[in-house]
Amino acid sequence: MRFLTICNQGNCRSYALARMLKYMDHEAIAIGIDFTGDVSLQELGHWADKVVVLAHRGYDIKRVQEHISKEKIIICDIGTDRWGNPFKLQLTEILYEYAQKMLDSLDITYMKGDQVKNTIFAATRYG
Repeated sequence: MRFLTICNQGNCRSYALARMLKYMDHEAIAIGIDFTGDVSLQELGHWADKVVVLAHRGYDIKRVQEHISKEKIIICDIGTDRWGNPFKLQLTEILYEYAQKMLDSLDITYMKGDQVKNTIFAATRYG
């Protein structure tokens, strides 16, 4: 499955989730809504099967909804970026749990097991 992950700047929350989804054997692209033009947003939204918006309470997703079908959009409210680094252990733990629940709820198969988990979490030692 193809995922587009969106946060404000595209280099922490959305990047961390996209990296994780790739390890789980899916295609994923991370973008920052603040730096992505309307045409690019529309084209990437067309490419993606699902679009995960890593938002927070009060986040305005109108721009995303203007260019991407509402049926594709999934909101992941993990709050504002308080990590500043996509390899932080706390962020990885939150998104790993979220990714598993999301994929299970969508009835999507994905790579599971200790090897995948260890690969995902190995990078956190540098965060």
